[in-house]
Amino acid sequence: MGATRALGALLLLVCIVVIVAYLGWLLAPSISALQDKVHIGPITLWPKERGVSLWIALPVILGVWVVCGLGAWLGWIMATTKEVAPVPVEEKKEEKAEKKEEEKPVSEKKKK
Repeated sequence: MGATRALGALLLLVCIVVIVAYLGWLLAPSISALQDKVHIGPITLWPKERGVSLWIALPVILGVWVVCGLGAWLGWIMATTKEVAPVPVEEKKEEKAEKKEEEKPVSEKKKK
């Protein structure tokens, strides 16, 4: 697997994890097992109540999901696209020689 394909697979995986984690963070207040039990220092990751209005929360949620969805789509495209092998230098020289012969006037070709 090439570096581009591996990077695409990593991007796809990270975006899916972010979408699932963000969904879990949003639904956690309704899951009583997680409430006030997960802390990072003084910060509670899943508080019982959030003081954010839906007018602010919904556009932010949709924005995060759209950005992650686009990132996952881009990762999928990168991971599944076949890499094109570069053309060897020798073939390029042969093609240039053929083009030069085609570009010569007809009178020069008759002389040969």
